[in-house]
Amino acid sequence: MKKIKWGILGFGNISNIFAKEILASRNSILTSISTKKKDLNFNEIKKNFNLTKENVTSNYDEIFDNPEIDIVYIGLINSLHKENILKAAIKKKNVLVEKPACINHIEFNECLVEIKKNNIFFMEGMMYRHHPQTKKIIEIIKSNDIGNVVNIESSYGFNIGRNIFGIELKRKNIRSRLLNNSLGGGAILDVGCYPLTMSMLVANIQYNCKIENTEIIFSNNLIDNTGVDKSGSLYLRFQNGVESKISVSIRNKLKNDLIINGTKGTLLVLNPWTPSKDYIIYINKDGNLKEYNFSCSKNLYSYEIEDTILALNNNEKETKYPGMSWHETSEYLKIIKLWKEINRD
Repeated sequence: MKKIKWGILGFGNISNIFAKEILASRNSILTSISTKKKDLNFNEIKKNFNLTKENVTSNYDEIFDNPEIDIVYIGLINSLHKENILKAAIKKKNVLVEKPACINHIEFNECLVEIKKNNIFFMEGMMYRHHPQTKKIIEIIKSNDIGNVVNIESSYGFNIGRNIFGIELKRKNIRSRLLNNSLGGGAILDVGCYPLTMSMLVANIQYNCKIENTEIIFSNNLIDNTGVDKSGSLYLRFQNGVESKISVSIRNKLKNDLIINGTKGTLLVLNPWTPSKDYIIYINKDGNLKEYNFSCSKNLYSYEIEDTILALNNNEKETKYPGMSWHETSEYLKIIKLWKEINRD
């Protein structure tokens, strides 16, 4: 298998983690990192990631123009995804972009034109989709162990600040990307993509339905004093009748779980979004709760990287199921846009 040479755009926390997993991959080579963050020690980055002076840069174009690089990982803030996907596509560089792929489906569909035109590989990095836990969930549902899926409940929420009864105990960083609309902040776009794409996946495991016909029964969002949506709720009905209730927040800690109710029982996952090497899936039938323990060998982002390498070596332009397809990315971003804009009773 050919070793894949990576270039990284942006070097925040996730990009740092991702870079370490590239180094750990047998079939990857970290070729270059480009970041505009002024508070980073470039010498330390070079030392930690075995890079030369020339391969740690503040100029993104040097990544796109580097003939050695096979694929670009875009780990920039949400608002910068579109322009850099387009630059990469025009330069015929394959792309793995951190979620969400773009601010909305309109931006993404513009990118998709260039992605197809330049015949590159593109994938949105929804890392949980590649982890063995998600594949185990699919396996259990396909086995009919909990019967036909009826409805899904899921949440993802954390508190970016500290407050009690609306009184701030810790000053919020109003320059944070999460609290800035112009940077693509807010709960719905940043974390809503996880339970929404999981719902789309689960609802279609047993049935073949068109996700573009998904009905929004109810949606709401609460706006923070910084102007972004700090929390939101969404109630969906898929074409096949499966329903999904979703809650997200960046100002409240939620359960961060996944509940799948079927005609024979219920499947429960307590850590669906950032699963670790050891994971547990619970199945409840007639009040009898059973715990199933599993283990895997790699860290979370490693599976995403390995699936990307496999696709590139097979000259495929999209990742295999259950990774995010282009169609899924476009459709969930369409729902995200409606969710952010409209409160529906």
